[in-house]
Amino acid sequence: MGAGLSLRPLTFWDWTILIERAAKVENELMTHKLGIDIGGTKMLVCCWTGSELKTWRFATGLEFGPEELAENLRGVRRELDDDEIVAGIAVPGLVDSDSTVIACDVLPKLAGWNPVRDGVGLLPRAVLNDGDAALVAVTDGMAADATVAAVGAGTGIAAALQVGGMRLRRFRPFAGELGYVPFGMDGKLDDHAAGSALLKKLGMQAEQITAGLAAGDRNVMEAVRVAGEALGVALATLVNLVHDSVFWDALLLRLL
Repeated sequence: MGAGLSLRPLTFWDWTILIERAAKVENELMTHKLGIDIGGTKMLVCCWTGSELKTWRFATGLEFGPEELAENLRGVRRELDDDEIVAGIAVPGLVDSDSTVIACDVLPKLAGWNPVRDGVGLLPRAVLNDGDAALVAVTDGMAADATVAAVGAGTGIAAALQVGGMRLRRFRPFAGELGYVPFGMDGKLDDHAAGSALLKKLGMQAEQITAGLAAGDRNVMEAVRVAGEALGVALATLVNLVHDSVFWDALLLRLL
């Protein structure tokens, strides 16, 4: 294993603030700055008003698209009563250099969406793959030549890599997509370790799985164990492939 591997959880506060940081806001006099995390099951929004942290949570899913997203953000704007809100946006898909979502398997209706071009009632300063957004947080304050893996286990398995200071996705949008790595002879890692795979395998919702774990349900516990083992094998493989003497920081998000 790579030397100095450190695992730490990413809290909601960390996640939303890192997206805000990724926005690289130029005008610090603007009243409100949003961090927006769009995921396969939920959309999280946070805003520091100057006196308090305000947060919003909206459900997403396969039918969630640009119209639903824009409607959610219009509600946030009305509550903040501000027409000049800047934002950093993280999406669970591949984003090109023009801020267009070119592929998004967990939210297929977002494919082709561009918040800068299409407008969301905000001033987007950054539109990032969610793994890249996480990488912004974990590399903050690190040496310029650090080797870092940011891994998120949610509806799908997200990852972003920086090796010797070079971020791999700067050249190809698929670089670092750990969830798409073939796993054994039966599909890809997402099919074995992602939250969506667990929901399908057990025929349950996330809340039911959480309750099953708390109650000691053997079927639920075994399914989660198998998924966790698959993720662990993938992480061990990742660390050994990019073996480096530089400090590693592997960032693990919630599975569901």
